[in-house]
Amino acid sequence: MTLSRLLQENRVVLLDGAMGTELERRGFRTRLPFWSGWALLEAPELVGRIHADYVRAGAQIITANTFRTNPRTVARVGLKQSAKELSLAAIELAHKAIGSKSIVVAGSIAPVEDCYHPELFPGVQEARADFEEHAENLVQAGADLLLIETMNSTVEAKLAAQACSKLSVPAMVSFILRDDRHLLNSDFLEYAVSEVLDFRPSAVLINCTPIPVCRSGIKVLAGRTEFVSGCYPNIGHPSIATGWDFSDAVGPDDFARELAGIAADGARILGGCCGTTPAHIQTLAEKISGPDESGPD
Repeated sequence: MTLSRLLQENRVVLLDGAMGTELERRGFRTRLPFWSGWALLEAPELVGRIHADYVRAGAQIITANTFRTNPRTVARVGLKQSAKELSLAAIELAHKAIGSKSIVVAGSIAPVEDCYHPELFPGVQEARADFEEHAENLVQAGADLLLIETMNSTVEAKLAAQACSKLSVPAMVSFILRDDRHLLNSDFLEYAVSEVLDFRPSAVLINCTPIPVCRSGIKVLAGRTEFVSGCYPNIGHPSIATGWDFSDAVGPDDFARELAGIAADGARILGGCCGTTPAHIQTLAEKISGPDESGPD
């Protein structure tokens, strides 16, 4: 299965939901800077179960647990395993979870440092080398799609998109927003999008951003014809003390209703980011497979 075929066959394509916060919700202790990557070493069976739960929920794209298996982060942690070995393990867990189902496995590519701190960007030379090696590792491991996600600045998104454009699988670029018009580092969303389009991403998305901001941002993106747009919002917010402050303010029903409204605004790829669960994705799958509803204005 490919992303282009999914888009041809479906009005809305469903991403999965969170991995890192779902590990935490199920009792696994993630630790920065390797965060969810620790589960590849300490609880691979739990990673597999979470993937399988998203498959059962109806996700059509499963994101491998490679958000922090980039070479720079692996080197900082000082693991005996290489970034390539860890990315391979993550991709294999995702493929095992989908079995023979027609589901796309995406390799996650995050900012080379903390996605919530664009000021930590290490510079063009270091970032370019990291993105190129990480993307190559993911493709060699068997990723069907490269998901460049939680991009907090134009320069980093552009470097990642350029690295992925040299490879044999499609890529999507997803931005984290401060508000409906600005990335986390204050770059304009429209400008960031224009800078990555030269590298022909298959879709441009918004992620790890609250639902109201996602909906406003989609209205900026959805009028464009050069790419498919979409989003996967978060629920709750990051916490220095606990990693993530969970919130029950947006349950599965509310989440599905809100995202159905975003689909009516033009988004064609939807899913969940930090704080979301398989229940959110299952309810969303049921919602979008039913009568077309616009949701709240």
